[in-house]
Amino acid sequence: MFNIPRWKSLAILASVLLAIILALPNVLPTDTRAKLRDYGLRPVTLGLDLQGGINILLEIDRKDLHNRLSEQLVGDIRSTLREARIGYNGINRFDSGVRVRIAKPEDMDKAKTELRKLIQPLDTGFFGGGATAALFTLSDQAQQITFSFSEPGLDAKVAGAIAQSLKIIEKRVNPDGVVEATIQQQGKDRIVVQIPGVQDSEEIKRRLDAINSFHTFVIVDACFSGALFSTYKSITPGYETKRSRWGLAASHSRERALDGNPGENSPFAATLLKHLKKSQDNLPVQELATEVIKRVEQATEGRQTPVFKPLNVKGDDSGHYVFRLRQAAPAWH
Repeated sequence: MFNIPRWKSLAILASVLLAIILALPNVLPTDTRAKLRDYGLRPVTLGLDLQGGINILLEIDRKDLHNRLSEQLVGDIRSTLREARIGYNGINRFDSGVRVRIAKPEDMDKAKTELRKLIQPLDTGFFGGGATAALFTLSDQAQQITFSFSEPGLDAKVAGAIAQSLKIIEKRVNPDGVVEATIQQQGKDRIVVQIPGVQDSEEIKRRLDAINSFHTFVIVDACFSGALFSTYKSITPGYETKRSRWGLAASHSRERALDGNPGENSPFAATLLKHLKKSQDNLPVQELATEVIKRVEQATEGRQTPVFKPLNVKGDDSGHYVFRLRQAAPAWH
């Protein structure tokens, strides 16, 4: 017989008991799990690949941010010059900043001194390390003073917006702290939101309503995913400036989505990725959807038909979503 020391036997029993305690939340009812969270006991979180759920990619609209900052700067310039009693002939916005023309040459030095106070130093260092960049650069010529946006300053502003958005989305998607949601930054100006285990279409709609984005485009590769959509509406070109809530689903609400061969993407995912990779220009979602629907029907010999419709959620103003090519990255990144 094996002669195992008593301390080893106790250690093995303690390890087994600890494993049982940690695994227990996975088989208990939902209300009991919620009580155990106070003691640090949580069920094992399965990823989207094992239990499905929601995966949403959000992106900061730099153009919209630029326009908002320009509008704010125009107002600040007016207020500053008015308080300093400095006359000006006009304030004009242009692609990379704002220009103001001072009425009297003798007021130029005073105007530059006052307007220089509007230059905003922004933190660009890691963990507040002290590195700063100005949001604007100031230059003058004759009686004209020009504020020009700086790229490091805009990057710092975007980083701040991302940090703020992460907190807002966390509160809206997971207000009670009981959902195993993954909300994290991706790249400089994107946020990825993953909520494993959410299968009910009404629950998905409720969570989409909670995200206050300008455009929402959801891609769903799952059986019966057409249940997410509202009734069809016509597509009118030129509405990218209006908010939108579109979705592209792998199948109708009563139709199964076919899987791919082992180690391969499904027909829907393979077609979608292929079309995004070969795109050499900005790609409206209606063009993407038309191509995907046609190719998937051909690949599955009519057994599966994707659906492209507006989502049955709040916030839709009949706008359109467009995939725009990034200068340094392929369209599918």
